[in-house]
Amino acid sequence: MIMMGFGGMMLFGIAVLFAVVLLVNDTSQPIGQPERVQPVNARQILDRQYAKGEITQEQYYSMINDIK
Repeated sequence: MIMMGFGGMMLFGIAVLFAVVLLVNDTSQPIGQPERVQPVNARQILDRQYAKGEITQEQYYSMINDIK
């Protein structure tokens, strides 16, 4: 009779440990397919750099003409 109580506690402990492992595993991996990143072309890169102020207007238009 005493072994039944201990066995139940052990089963409960294993179930809790299993639930914790599942929870940690579930939160550490992305669900489903990862989002695909669209390829960035040279014009988009220039637009971003100009918008951030990393290049001047003169540099921007010069580079636009270069990539055409």
